[in-house]
Amino acid sequence: MGIINRSKGSVAAIILATVLFFPTAAAPLFSKGVPANLRLNSKAGLPTNNEWRIYDINADGTFNKTDIEELLENGWQEVMLDLNGDGNTDGNDAFSLYLKLSIMDRTCDQEVNDDDFEPVSPVSLPSKPELKTILDLVNASVLKARSTLPPDIEIQLFNSLPDSRELSFDERVYVFQAFGLSALIQKNIEAAQWAFGRAFQLNNQSSSALGNLAFVVAMDNKHSDALKMLSYARNLFAECAATSTSIGWIFARHGQNQAALPYYREAVAYAPKIAQYHYNLGIVLMRIGSKREAYEEFKTADELNPGNFKYSLSRHLTEPPEEPPVDEPLNPEDLEEEYEEDQEDLRESGSTEEEMPPPWDELSPCDKARYIPEVLERKIGNIMSELAQSRVDEMTKKLNDISLGYAPKFQNCKEDWNNWAIGVPAVDRIGTEMAVNAMRELGDKQASLTREMGYKLLNMSSFFMDCALASASIEGKASFDKTMSMLKDTPLSQQSVEEFRSEAYEEALEEAIKYCYGEPMRTAAIWVKTETWPYGLPNPTIETVDIRFAFLLILSATFEIEGYCSEDADLLKPEFPSPGTIGLNLLIASFEWNPETGEVEFTVGQGLQVGVTWNPETGFGFQAGVGVDVGFSALKLGGGAYVKIDDGISVEGELEASVGWAQVGGDVTLFQLTPEEP
Repeated sequence: MGIINRSKGSVAAIILATVLFFPTAAAPLFSKGVPANLRLNSKAGLPTNNEWRIYDINADGTFNKTDIEELLENGWQEVMLDLNGDGNTDGNDAFSLYLKLSIMDRTCDQEVNDDDFEPVSPVSLPSKPELKTILDLVNASVLKARSTLPPDIEIQLFNSLPDSRELSFDERVYVFQAFGLSALIQKNIEAAQWAFGRAFQLNNQSSSALGNLAFVVAMDNKHSDALKMLSYARNLFAECAATSTSIGWIFARHGQNQAALPYYREAVAYAPKIAQYHYNLGIVLMRIGSKREAYEEFKTADELNPGNFKYSLSRHLTEPPEEPPVDEPLNPEDLEEEYEEDQEDLRESGSTEEEMPPPWDELSPCDKARYIPEVLERKIGNIMSELAQSRVDEMTKKLNDISLGYAPKFQNCKEDWNNWAIGVPAVDRIGTEMAVNAMRELGDKQASLTREMGYKLLNMSSFFMDCALASASIEGKASFDKTMSMLKDTPLSQQSVEEFRSEAYEEALEEAIKYCYGEPMRTAAIWVKTETWPYGLPNPTIETVDIRFAFLLILSATFEIEGYCSEDADLLKPEFPSPGTIGLNLLIASFEWNPETGEVEFTVGQGLQVGVTWNPETGFGFQAGVGVDVGFSALKLGGGAYVKIDDGISVEGELEASVGWAQVGGDVTLFQLTPEEP
């Protein structure tokens, strides 16, 4: 049993049943009744055993994200359930299915069917087991996993390391943990189980190694063994958020949500800056009916990680009515002013009257509806442009201050050169880090802002439907009048006239629903589902201090300042990150630098008459041709515009909330895996 009716013309027939020819308000889009035992408890949001069946849109026997995507693609024009309990049936209800999926998915397999409601034996956290008990479990896990792996897996693992030296004890433990994490990312459960088990065999005081192994064992549905390991890990390190979350996750998978609750609360208390912990707590709160408290957790998760779609959506769907809006809702009546400003901009840009769009009053209801996404999209672009420019200029000022600290003082060649050799890679590294962070943060902001605008469009669904109905009335009447004009000499019964009238309206309504309502609503769906992506940075509007070529000043000073550079100067080798040789040619001056050898060659004059070279072994060298008389100062050169450096920047991703840090008695727990509620 699905929640949409696929019969052609059903939308028109439904609306036609309640509004005749000149509708003034949107009608509810219920296509058929829902049995009382399947209706959503909108106050508590608690799932019932058979409720998932009405969300199985594609009738494949399971409720998952493909059903939601199909419903959104369809335009959710015939949603008949008020899933979020706000008294309306609109796009918000379709998006509520994402949250509904997480609430109902007890087995954490990203889909819901009868398995999620099958009775499961309750579990409990045992008191601290003996070390022997834990070692027996770990050894059995390692032995079983090892049987599925190559016999020389451990030799292969350590032979693959680029560092050929003998690893310390702690380093070997780390290698096993890192390999286990990599294996788990690749969904190789056996390899992960073996690696985490080996890590604990080497160091049976490592709570993270045991916690990671317990997580993998729990994924393998051996919950009793996993809880024993987690109990022991908990005693090794009591305030580990990942351990607490794993315990809560196992309880929740057995439907013991009340038992899971204190452990999820512990995780939030131990690691309040991890968004996933707040989200997990919010889901279990929804499962027990504490929607108001769940909202607070979703809100915190969204604020900690604004680039995450599921955090933002869960916050939006559970936001209480009394909460003040983050931004004022868009008032359709204010659009005329926006539209007139657009027209004025077009006139100022040189558009002729023939090229100008019609005045606001002459726009059709459909054109007015489709104009709203344009307004919001332009608003997003303007906000992001201002934010990005401000951020880049702020970064440039900071980098300029740092760069000037490495500029030559022209007192001592060695000091200036070594300061430059240290400063260039330092500034490059700091600049790269600042740029990457800015791109990530701005990307999060753009995604958050786009989703916010998507929610605004969703909340205007009734306005878009009114536009569709008004457009259908106008176009339907025009089509009907045209038909009657063509048939004016044909005798027609009143019933035939009404059938023509109904058909004209139904066809007009179908088009209006598609373009006046469906298009902005599909735009809303795309915006709401926006994922974060690094935002490109503009050029700064302030002058940039670039010390990469400050060595030109240093080399020039060797000609102009007597005693500036001694022959026995101990000069550092520049360690620039760019591979290959970097070159600059300024007609009368050029240089080449080879980062691999460290050699720099600098030449001045027509025909490369004067040269200066430097390398780590021999230091500076000078050479001159015949008849050379060049008065040269590097201060006169503006080399930045001529430089081309082919340099790629690699940005590593991170598994948020799957990697946690903890300090235990001076020993760093490098990472511990954390389960997620879907």
